[in-house]
Order: sequence, then C-alpha cells, then structure tokens
Amino acid sequence: MKTQLVSRAFHKVFRRVFQLLNIDEVTGTKVVSRNDLLHIGTDYGGWVVPKDLLNADSTCYCVGCGEDITFDLGLIEEFNCHVYAFDLTPRAIKHVRKHAADYQKYHFSDIGLWNQEEKLRFYAPKNSAHISHSVLEFTKN
Repeated sequence: MKTQLVSRAFHKVFRRVFQLLNIDEVTGTKVVSRNDLLHIGTDYGGWVVPKDLLNADSTCYCVGCGEDITFDLGLIEEFNCHVYAFDLTPRAIKHVRKHAADYQKYHFSDIGLWNQEEKLRFYAPKNSAHISHSVLEFTKN
C-alpha cells in the first residue's frame, strides 16, 4: 500500500514537471504553443488542428470513421480541402453514405488500412451495440 502511494505521488510530480517544461510525457518532445488551434467536430469525434497549416490545397486522410464524421466534414467546411476517409465496418459505411453524400470533396473507401497488402479477417464486436471491429478476436464481452 505504501509503495502504491509513493508511486502515485512520484507520477503526479513527474507529470507536473513535464507540464512546466512544456514536454510531452509520452514522446518526450517539446510542446510548442500555437495561436491558431481550432477544434473541429464533436467532443467525441473531434480533433484540434493548426488552422494556419491547412487550406484548400491540403489533402487530409481520416481512418476509422465510425458513426461520427463531424471532424472529416468540418475539415471540408472550414478549409475547402479534399478528405479521404477509410472504414470497412458495416455501420460506418451506412453512416458515411447517409451523411456525406452531398460533399463532393469527401472521398470514402470501404476498406481497412494495414501495414502491408493482404486480406485479413475482421471480427465484429461481441456486443452488437458497439461499432468497432478488430483484426484481433476478443473472447471477452
């Protein structure tokens, strides 16, 4: 129990030092502040982008659409750029076809991306309420 408390305390101090030094604790790289950050999309499916780095000549690739493509479509609305999106899950395909049909700059492929060209088995989630599929077969619900 005492070891766990010391470990937690050390971790809190470690994280605070990294914050003060503006260093990302995962990668160890220096974090540089920007004045041009813009959140696009919902709280669930959104991301923050540096808006000064994107424009109509940009090409964006989004992998794993799921049932929230507000970020993908927001990129088009904000920057008028082309977005290429990939997802092979049945519910994602249905969702994208329904919500992105009017976006000429949204290019959707119902394929998965992998580190080499090969066919893989893609397992549906055990819980049918979930959308994410996997190349790994999970035995737990």
